[in-house]
Amino acid sequence: MIYVEEIVIKEEWRCRGVGTWALSRLLFLDDFKQGKTLVMWPTVLHNLEPARNPFAPFTPQETAAFEDKKVGFRRLGNSDFFCHSKNPSHPSCAIPVDGDAPFRKPPRPQTEEEKQRWMLANS
Repeated sequence: MIYVEEIVIKEEWRCRGVGTWALSRLLFLDDFKQGKTLVMWPTVLHNLEPARNPFAPFTPQETAAFEDKKVGFRRLGNSDFFCHSKNPSHPSCAIPVDGDAPFRKPPRPQTEEEKQRWMLANS
């Protein structure tokens, strides 16, 4: 499994298909040829856009490239994560785009310990 930590599309290139194109090409790069599954988390890098509320759901523009039928990513359960299997017979490849599980917003941390864990996980 390969986890891609960061891909940045500059503001002036967003909503022009650049993200979709980049995702579709990742699987052909030499570094990714060994992996069977590619896992990605579409999120806003806080150092680039610090004003975004981390609890806010992603906009359709933020997840559009992952949900593009040509790219082949599918949502991992009800999470924010998207996965792509290189194995065409993997069960996820049989799920149509509109059959993906919906995102479910996680509950806000309630206790101080939960808040600290959330801060550590998102820093």
